[in-house]
Amino acid sequence: MPLNPLHGLHCPLVMVVIPAFNEAENIGKVLSEIPKDSNSFRLQVLVIDDGSTDCTAEIAHEFGALVVQTKHNQGQGAAIRIGCEFAISAGAQIVVTMDADGQHDPRKIGPLVQPILNGNLDFTIASRMLIKGWWANPWRRLGVVMFNLFVNLLTGTQITDCSSGFRALRSSKISKLTLCEPQFAAGEMIVKCAKHGLRIGEVPIAGQPRASGETKKGNDLSYAVGFARGVLRAWWHCVYHELS
Repeated sequence: MPLNPLHGLHCPLVMVVIPAFNEAENIGKVLSEIPKDSNSFRLQVLVIDDGSTDCTAEIAHEFGALVVQTKHNQGQGAAIRIGCEFAISAGAQIVVTMDADGQHDPRKIGPLVQPILNGNLDFTIASRMLIKGWWANPWRRLGVVMFNLFVNLLTGTQITDCSSGFRALRSSKISKLTLCEPQFAAGEMIVKCAKHGLRIGEVPIAGQPRASGETKKGNDLSYAVGFARGVLRAWWHCVYHELS
């Protein structure tokens, strides 16, 4: 995506990392809504085409995004790791992760990164639970509440939306994290950021229904099992390996 030539060289670079697997129906709309300019930071978009068999990568190119393609589908967590490594090598000071299916509002990137730019936080999460009348069905909302209790118990945090995939992280802190989960990265990232002492906060940002198509993470039960397993593995790895 073209950068504003008026931006100074010292203006922080924010890289938006979007993992995408067969999201040709949605990726163009998502990219078209990402702001091309900001008064306080430069913005670059990176799409990790995770082994798509459709034209996701071609559409992302058309909309001006940088694109990295993997030969095989590795999972959202693995795609995010690739994106974070690329962002750091490109000199990005902040990495934002968001989904390719239209559930996250690109216009809210600014509010999400502002606490990091201000120096108040290292890791921000877009919390749908802090928005009155969040659209999710009661069962999904209950699932998020239960996951929050589980994650907060393990980490001592007070997160209200631990499954949110719309997040921003200070790049200099990413090197402290050993991210391993191939798919369910949201819980792992919170656990490891908390255990390494990063300053974590949330920003009230509404979620949206998937624009079209179906989720790639399976049904509610398989998602719940995968998420819980990922959180436990992250906690175990921190306690008995990274911080021992």
